[in-house]
Amino acid sequence: MLFNFFKLTIRNLLKNKFSTIVNLLGLAIGFATFILIALYVHDEDQYDKFHEKSDRIYRVYHNTFNPERQMSNLPALLYNPLVEGLPEAEAIVRVFGDHTKSVFEHNEKRIRLERILFTDPSFFDIFSFGIEKGSLDYFCENIQSIFITPAVAEKFFEDENPVGQTLRYSDAIDLVVAGIIKEAPVLSHLQFEVIINLEARRSFSSHMFENWGNFSSHYYMLLRPDANPEQVSEKVLTLFNTASGSDHSEPNVGFWLQPLEEVYLDSGNIETSGFDVASGSPSTVTIFAISAFLILLLACFNYVNLATAKAVSRAREVGLRKVLGANRKDLTWYFLNESFVLVFIALVLGVGLAELAVPLFAQMTGKYVSLWMLSPAFLITSFLFLLFIVGLISGLYPAFVMSRFEPVKVLKGSTAISGQQMRSMLGINLRMRQVLLVLQFAVSIGLVLGSLVILGQTKHALNNAGFKKEAIIVVRNNWSGEMTNVYNRFRNEMSQYPFVEAISTGLHVPGEHIGNQGYLRQPEQTREEAQLTVFASIDYNYFDVLGAKIVEGRNFDAQMATDSSEAVILNQSAVRALGLEDPVGAMLTGFWDTQNRTKRVIGVVEDIHFLSMHRPVLPTAFLFWFYYRDYSPASHQFMVKINSASLAEPVETIKRVWNDVVPNQPIDFYFLDERYENMYRTEIQTGNSARVFTILALLIACMGLLGTTVYIMEARRKEFGIRKVLGASTFKLTRMISFEFSILVLASMLIAWPITWYFLSKWLDNFVYRITLSHWFFIAAGVVCWLMAIISVNLLAYNQARRNPVEALKYE
Repeated sequence: MLFNFFKLTIRNLLKNKFSTIVNLLGLAIGFATFILIALYVHDEDQYDKFHEKSDRIYRVYHNTFNPERQMSNLPALLYNPLVEGLPEAEAIVRVFGDHTKSVFEHNEKRIRLERILFTDPSFFDIFSFGIEKGSLDYFCENIQSIFITPAVAEKFFEDENPVGQTLRYSDAIDLVVAGIIKEAPVLSHLQFEVIINLEARRSFSSHMFENWGNFSSHYYMLLRPDANPEQVSEKVLTLFNTASGSDHSEPNVGFWLQPLEEVYLDSGNIETSGFDVASGSPSTVTIFAISAFLILLLACFNYVNLATAKAVSRAREVGLRKVLGANRKDLTWYFLNESFVLVFIALVLGVGLAELAVPLFAQMTGKYVSLWMLSPAFLITSFLFLLFIVGLISGLYPAFVMSRFEPVKVLKGSTAISGQQMRSMLGINLRMRQVLLVLQFAVSIGLVLGSLVILGQTKHALNNAGFKKEAIIVVRNNWSGEMTNVYNRFRNEMSQYPFVEAISTGLHVPGEHIGNQGYLRQPEQTREEAQLTVFASIDYNYFDVLGAKIVEGRNFDAQMATDSSEAVILNQSAVRALGLEDPVGAMLTGFWDTQNRTKRVIGVVEDIHFLSMHRPVLPTAFLFWFYYRDYSPASHQFMVKINSASLAEPVETIKRVWNDVVPNQPIDFYFLDERYENMYRTEIQTGNSARVFTILALLIACMGLLGTTVYIMEARRKEFGIRKVLGASTFKLTRMISFEFSILVLASMLIAWPITWYFLSKWLDNFVYRITLSHWFFIAAGVVCWLMAIISVNLLAYNQARRNPVEALKYE
């Protein structure tokens, strides 16, 4: 019985090769896309869950530094008050990230490392990072100690045992290797190459342990099982106010505890200045998940459409089975099981396609996923569930329709057989397959529209940053007392080359946070009227190199000595925040200078987006500053503007000049446009993926449309013959079919536009500076899908309409 069923099923699939191929391809593509995206979403959701106590670990963040900015940076001085005043916490740790890519040295090997963490020993009581070799006790008892990863151990010590040996850090202190720590798992928002005892920084960075204004540490805590995070966060605010002598009693200002498992996907509004952590995008995960579901649903619609469209051709089969004793229930199970067989074959093909597409998917999303990352039991269970759901969705309605045929009518050859019909509010009868076609193209229009808007917003962000990022190479200077002299020598050497258009330097360049800030006001205003403003130290021609526009006043002038101490340039956001109607010439006070707390505004520069458009441009005061005193020096990052078509020679020259100026110091440089675009990595990857998903959706929809149209044209063959006999031309017949399908596409637009507008508006709300949802986006998406539908249908309609009517009517 079972063998006979499979034989008949395979025979029927082979008999209807066209519909079988269309269904298999559509479902296989749908399965492959769904599997890859499901793996992506699952992987994104697993961050930081490998820690044994992850459900009780929290990160502390606040907005006391600036009510408009949520940030995880806190003073290192808060550590002892928290440890002593929070019995609810089993352990508390400070984490400091060295973002300067410092140099480590051992036996004349000098290597620059990127991921450097300073932590308290309690770090290992909270997190489950394993130690391969060495002693945790030594790390706890000796402040000048360090853990290194196996990769770092191999770089410095090769086959030697590194434990007990010394690494010199940033030409400042010698650190003893306490042991080797395992590499941080990929699914960890904390990534490191070395972990150094935080107390080691006291010898060369004592101010961070003495100043309540130094917000450079990040706090994590392990709460006891019965602790209430909300109550703990309120106590943290109280302890901070008491210990620092401050008073943050304003509404909506305070501290919060963020669960560790939410840090990766839910940190979009939380700044981590100077502390690079891995982060994801919940909106991207949502877009991917919805796209996967919709694409698979499109493939299911294809099956339903084709199965119901070819129902007439199988009507005699149903009639014979009923005459031979089959009842409706038996036929329903027969056709349903037939759909399960086809869905199973498509699932196998889909799994194969997914594995083949892994490299392409990794290139699009920046994430490598594979089925073999999951346990076999989980995979088998998931595939069986997927098979059941898709088989049921695809096969239930066609089985219900075909099992209803009446044997007397079908065996007489009646052409009155029709599928289930639905009556709309307008009283127009619509076949179920027409409804499904409308839904298919509604999904396709939505995906095309989403792809266009994501592309438009990303281009807007990259092209309206307030500066020109192309052809600029940034070289990071080593943090030392000689850094200004190093910059002057480097600038003088590089200025001799014709491909160098300009050179400047600044403490910060676009693509990173500006940390220093103060409260500025006009001298006649009260302190309560002062506005929070960030301070950026720069060189004279900083704006020239960036191509930023001075909209009022003038730039810093090297010929005017007073500019170095008495002048300031504001951005447009600062002018608005300070309420300056005529900013040039205005006097402002509140700067940190010992002698010159008051400065004159000499110019206004167009807003430069140092951070992505997810965040507002902060009111910024640009100062000329090259010396250690109250401000960090401007000579930290050199910007070299290149006017050469090729970057190969400039890069080699920069490397050579750096080695001449700073011998034995590895160079650290990058291209500004690449680093800046990396801020929009998620949007770029989402846009690229959305375009691929859109193409797949359109492909599946058009395949289903072609398949359905083939059967519709065949069913209407006699109608076309009669119309041609009565004088209708090929053009008129083709136009008639085009009009009918245009009505369906128009209905799809009316469904897709309001729904897509809602979701895209929500996505754009993530940006402070966003494009408007122009009606042209909606029109373009509708026209694209309409053209795809009309071209697909007309190819078949024209071929059917030009046939000799005698062929269709000779048996009548």
